[in-house]
Amino acid sequence: MKRALFLMMLSCLAIVPPLGGTQEARQADRRQKKIVFDSERDGHEEVYVMDPDSSHQQRLTHTSGKGGASWVPAWSPDRKRIAFASNREGNLEVYEMDADGSNVQRRTHTPGKESENPAWSPDGKRIAFASNRDGNMEIYVMDTDGSNVHRLTHTKGSGKSNENPDWSPDGKRIVFDSSRDGKQEIYVMDGDGSNVKRLTYTPGKSLGSEHPAWSPDGKRIAFDSSWDRTSKNWLRAAEIYVMNADGSNVDRLSNATAMGRSSLTPVWSPDGKKIAFGSNRDGKAKKPRDNFEMYVMDADGSNVRRLTFNQAWDGHPYW
Repeated sequence: MKRALFLMMLSCLAIVPPLGGTQEARQADRRQKKIVFDSERDGHEEVYVMDPDSSHQQRLTHTSGKGGASWVPAWSPDRKRIAFASNREGNLEVYEMDADGSNVQRRTHTPGKESENPAWSPDGKRIAFASNRDGNMEIYVMDTDGSNVHRLTHTKGSGKSNENPDWSPDGKRIVFDSSRDGKQEIYVMDGDGSNVKRLTYTPGKSLGSEHPAWSPDGKRIAFDSSWDRTSKNWLRAAEIYVMNADGSNVDRLSNATAMGRSSLTPVWSPDGKKIAFGSNRDGKAKKPRDNFEMYVMDADGSNVRRLTFNQAWDGHPYW
């Protein structure tokens, strides 16, 4: 009886995975926790990665040439690849690289034009991005190898802009910002570009609302919105807001405009409990992008904590 019980216990232990899982699983877990962002701390605007407590900050891109830049990075759903925009070859184009910065591959080819703001679909098979290849800045989608490019938005009138796409967690819709009706506002459309709906109506003389980010549960959208502007600085006063996915119940989360500062480009943590963003709330700027740092707060706007400490720009987080 004791021997039978012992053998049964051994058989149970045999099917229990080792504590901590495989090395690949542990690496995936570490990637899941990291924030990728861009910074001008070393002269050029480059892509960096750090842990959410601001430790282990590491530079991933090395863009050569005067005025070279790599920016607006975005994790792939499996956290193995990072898409970003760069002008390393002249034009601003969309590239991909491995999570450690290796194996850089160019995905868009728009001579004389620009492509930027890459966003992965939840299944990892497509990338939405913004490009002015056909005139206005419009939203496009392509396979992750750069093939099968399709235009999703068609905005009438010159000088209009559609930018900053972000997929819903179920992959059925894309939220973005657009100036099609005047100032920049938040819109949502189906994944094929149909059923466009406006979500925000920013009052007064503000510049509008931008940089939407879908929460992991698909129920809310974070964004930044400006209520006034300073005439001598392009960094308009803006705050982080959150709303329901249908545009209702708008709540303000940040409070930097009281100090004449801005908070921009929110992004949710994978578990939806926190929001990372960029802000110049803690310093005076000699130049427009000076003292712009990375912060994190709870999803209700509380417990704000600063992550980076550089005179130069740190921004465009992606968690």
